[in-house]
Amino acid sequence: MKCEDMLKALDLHLEGGAADEACAEFLRHMAGCERCRVVVDTIRNTVALYRESDTAVEIPEDCRRRLEQALRERWNKR
Repeated sequence: MKCEDMLKALDLHLEGGAADEACAEFLRHMAGCERCRVVVDTIRNTVALYRESDTAVEIPEDCRRRLEQALRERWNKR
């Protein structure tokens, strides 16, 4: 599994919707890839902080798209 494939499967894995085989491959990749472990840990911490918050924050769609694009570009530069 390449890092790009792992990121595509990330949503399913975090939500528990990935098949067992896909989860096993995901975890094997994570065991050998520090960059992907950092990404996943950051996302898990962000989700945990969000869930602990009493205030719902809605990000405007255009802002969300720009943020995702900036993150992708930064990831690809590494």
